[in-house]
Amino acid sequence: MILCQFRGYSGSRVELVKENHKVFVRKTGNIQRNYKRLSYLESQGYPVSRIINRNDNSLDIEYIHGLDMLNYLQQHDPSNLIDFLTDILQSFAGTSQPADYTEIYTAKFSGIDFDLVPFAREDLINRLPKFLPRGDYHGDLTLENIIYSESRGFVLIDAVDIEYDGYRFDLAKLAQDLVAKWFLRNTRVNLDFKLQKIWNQLMAKFGIVEPELVISQLLRVYRHTGNDTLTRNFLLNRIGTLWKS
Repeated sequence: MILCQFRGYSGSRVELVKENHKVFVRKTGNIQRNYKRLSYLESQGYPVSRIINRNDNSLDIEYIHGLDMLNYLQQHDPSNLIDFLTDILQSFAGTSQPADYTEIYTAKFSGIDFDLVPFAREDLINRLPKFLPRGDYHGDLTLENIIYSESRGFVLIDAVDIEYDGYRFDLAKLAQDLVAKWFLRNTRVNLDFKLQKIWNQLMAKFGIVEPELVISQLLRVYRHTGNDTLTRNFLLNRIGTLWKS
């Protein structure tokens, strides 16, 4: 029985399913990158949603019953979340070695229409840091991909194998929510003070994240917006603000 369907920009169908009195998440289509990353992170002892079953085109994943970060941050001080993120990112950083991402930038931006953004593709590539640490990573570390469970604490969901394979990209992806406030786009909730506190402490620990690196992560979403004018305009606004910063 399908209980509900989640909306996203991954190209996969994601549903909450109940079978034999058990509730879990079923992801259909484009699952290999999730399977590979979740399997690896679980094998290394990271707190991730566990894989239940895998078929050729679908992946059944543990459903984490708990609070999403929108509700969590409305109800709690962010200190415990800051500690969790710091521990995870420190663990990721400890596995890292420097790598050149120039060719990856070029390939990732090749399918994006730059006509509406306030810079050329080459300008963005020129301003991006070329050498960054490569190592353990989540791949889509947004606040929407963290759940707080009473029994397990903070749990990472929806990890993905991707060419942006390092913790600095995870930091930039977090900025999608902490700075650009992507996860608040459909609400009127104001979490500015708490989000700024989280971001300031992460930057104090890990260093300033280049605005261009955050733009590179927003473009991951932008390329999938299609005819969704509201979402595209939201992203264009945030991208323009970051480019000028």
